[in-house]
Amino acid sequence: LVVSCGSNKDSSKDSSKDSNNYDSSGMKILSSVVAPEVNYIAISPDGTKAYISTLLKYRKDVFDKEFEKPGLRVVDITNPQEPEIVDVITMKDEERDLETCYDIKISPDGKMLYSIWFRTLGDITYNLDEDIQINHEHDSLYSGGGSVVGISSNGKKIYTTAHSNGGSSGYIIVMDNSNKEKGLVDIGTLRLTNLESSSFTDLDISKDGKIAYLINRDDNGGLFIVDISDDKSPKLISNYKSLFRMKEIAVSSNDTIAYVGSYSHGVDILDISDKKKPKLLHHLSGTVEGAGEGGNQVLLSKDNTKLFVAGGTYLEAYDVHNPSAPKFLGKQLLYIEDVSPYGDHSRDIALSKDERKIYAGTKSGFFIVDISNL
Repeated sequence: LVVSCGSNKDSSKDSSKDSNNYDSSGMKILSSVVAPEVNYIAISPDGTKAYISTLLKYRKDVFDKEFEKPGLRVVDITNPQEPEIVDVITMKDEERDLETCYDIKISPDGKMLYSIWFRTLGDITYNLDEDIQINHEHDSLYSGGGSVVGISSNGKKIYTTAHSNGGSSGYIIVMDNSNKEKGLVDIGTLRLTNLESSSFTDLDISKDGKIAYLINRDDNGGLFIVDISDDKSPKLISNYKSLFRMKEIAVSSNDTIAYVGSYSHGVDILDISDKKKPKLLHHLSGTVEGAGEGGNQVLLSKDNTKLFVAGGTYLEAYDVHNPSAPKFLGKQLLYIEDVSPYGDHSRDIALSKDERKIYAGTKSGFFIVDISNL
């Protein structure tokens, strides 16, 4: 299904007040935009735009009426002191506008956006240059679409999840993206058994495109390490389950260390140099131990020396030069004075192109945090 989608302009914005009272680490909130439940964030490769998913809310006294309309908000982040919502991208199926986005990824060239939406049976590809949407439905084998999207470093392969009838099995699906007119084409799949439906929470692809790291939050889930070197025949390498209800993963650039966040039991640091036998190096607790409903989101600097964890109402930073003995650098409360003066549960974090800022999403809004002084 191909749909031409116009964009709706939106100029609503709100900047937070001074946040220095909550700064204990050299981090500082530069600005924020009031928005309801920013669940996913994707940053354009040129670092000028943030694409954020929000939920429709009933608190019209807090959130602008513009958020009554479903869609992705496009935030101009060129000036980190004054981010501004400049566009709304509306996704559609055959009957209605789609309301809830599960994940967002941007292609390396910045031209394509890949996403998963509630009630769809597959993925949505959106051409950002031409405002054209292509809905991709998977084979009838699957009863429902997935909740996460992965992309190869060259943008030629897209990865997602699905679940079977009855929800007793989960799948990782490999899709080819070489034909821009046809959109995504399923080319390979791997069945993962004894899993509940809609429980995949993260998917990361190694830099060389040979390994997929898949997180499932169920008791029988955990971290799945999958060999995807053969597109048509992915193979399970190992399944690691030490943490209860895993949430997210960040993998080092040399593919040897993994940081796995959970919903309520902190972060595990794993040695994954042997993909068949991941080994626990260290467990991080602290304030991330009680992260609550949003879980622990994890993010790693490109040089693998700093780990950022958004757990509960705080953004935390760690020195991980030695992954076996991380050092706490500090934390920053994520709050908007007029909306969430005591902080609000985090949902997602992203790193700026220059690695001097963190973009964070919470139940109350979108934040830009200065981390240059860490």
